Amino acid sequence: MSLLKFFRTNEQNLCVTSISEANAVLWGKLFKDESWIQSVMDMTYTDGPFQPIPILVGANLDKVLFGTEADHELHLIINDWGGDVRYSKGSFFKCLQDHDYDPEKQVVYFKESGLRLHVVDVVQPDEMIRTAKPAKLFRNHDGVQATYALYYGEEHPVLIACGGGCIGKQGMLKIKDVCTIVMKDRNGKKMHISWRNPASRKIEPVTWAELDGRKWPTGWRYI
Repeated sequence: MSLLKFFRTNEQNLCVTSISEANAVLWGKLFKDESWIQSVMDMTYTDGPFQPIPILVGANLDKVLFGTEADHELHLIINDWGGDVRYSKGSFFKCLQDHDYDPEKQVVYFKESGLRLHVVDVVQPDEMIRTAKPAKLFRNHDGVQATYALYYGEEHPVLIACGGGCIGKQGMLKIKDVCTIVMKDRNGKKMHISWRNPASRKIEPVTWAELDGRKWPTGWRYI
């Protein structure tokens, strides 16, 4: 049974007893139809290095899973290096649960659940994902800034440490305007995904890290 079919079967009883069940409920709160998700999962690039997959990312995703977090804010990441997913945004919005959409902020507001979903990586992807407050993606875990990611089709979310930000800055100031984390594509191939504040001062990469034979920026400075 798919995750969304599980939700539809059990939507009258949302008192889940395991994290895998909670994951199914969460995806079901966002999508009433899984056709768009399946189109992403079926998309294959023969000439590209990475394959797309829907991923939910958020500092409090673990709390959102069981309804204990008041600030329901998540990011939907696709890892679509081929760039074709954006052409299916019409079907994307049709598959969502009842919602309002702010095209300027590129945020979906779900009426029933209260969730806020950042969808810029779906509707207008760029080399770095635009968000006004990159630091809100993270919270402190034993002295390390980290976020949660839930890959579609996987049972458990994973905790991912912040992989970089502005050099010379500490704590949340380091990731106030730019940040990066290591993620994976549908086949498990690792990559860096970065967010930036489009309203901040201009930045440029100054430090790099090699990952699976590619170099990725991990540190930036203000110009």
